[in-house]
Amino acid sequence: MFADYFTVAVRTGGPGGKGLSFMLLDKSMPGISCKQMDCSGVWASGTAFITFDNVKVPVENLIGTENDGFKYVMCVRYAHACVCLPATCSHALPFRYNFNHERWGFIVQANRFSRVCFEDAFRYAHKRKTFGKALVEHPVIRWKLAEMARQIETTHAMLETLTYQMKTMTKAEQNTHLAGDCALIKAHATKVFEYCAREAAQIFGGSACACCVHDADAPRAPAAHAPRALSAQTCAAARGSVWNVCTGRSGHTPFQAAARRSCWTWACGRP
Repeated sequence: MFADYFTVAVRTGGPGGKGLSFMLLDKSMPGISCKQMDCSGVWASGTAFITFDNVKVPVENLIGTENDGFKYVMCVRYAHACVCLPATCSHALPFRYNFNHERWGFIVQANRFSRVCFEDAFRYAHKRKTFGKALVEHPVIRWKLAEMARQIETTHAMLETLTYQMKTMTKAEQNTHLAGDCALIKAHATKVFEYCAREAAQIFGGSACACCVHDADAPRAPAAHAPRALSAQTCAAARGSVWNVCTGRSGHTPFQAAARRSCWTWACGRP
């Protein structure tokens, strides 16, 4: 909503990733309209609904080569913040065409937010009293907290394993072998986050609807975390990457993919 320019990937060719192009659009172009979205959380983001109605874009607004837009979306230079396009960059550094590092960042964020939900719910359960005793003394509340902790800790263990691999493997090895694992753990981490936000809201009861924090002991409104969990839970694409690894479409047979996952994904080894 706050941007004056949009970088968009538009369909200029056939189906699939090879038919997308990058273009720079001016917000003031005829046919472009923006409307603020009434989101349930993350209000400072300025999330807007943008409508394109027969927008005429000059050919000079094309970024890079026509129909190579998807490659630019996926492409990130290693080692430094290079913003050159593949067709024009002269730096002798390898490209990667995946979302491994972005997915790793989502895993870190989702796992930490899950802990925030658990920590607030844990403290609140010790402070809040119902039926003459602390909330945490009810078995069902203890079960909720234990289940949240179980899922958070297992996700953190997978995150540490993945981080170790990203630090010890070469860039080429990461590109080839970690895409499926990054996608799988991201899908798991965001689902755990959504679960923890929901269970924390159940423990808080009506207090989960609080949107403002007036003192240090007040809960940090787990309901406000739920939209983050749902927005981060882009599991369809992640599961597609996992499926490609499991079916051998990533360049390995199913047996090779399974062997690699079992041998060095969960045991922190190397190929």
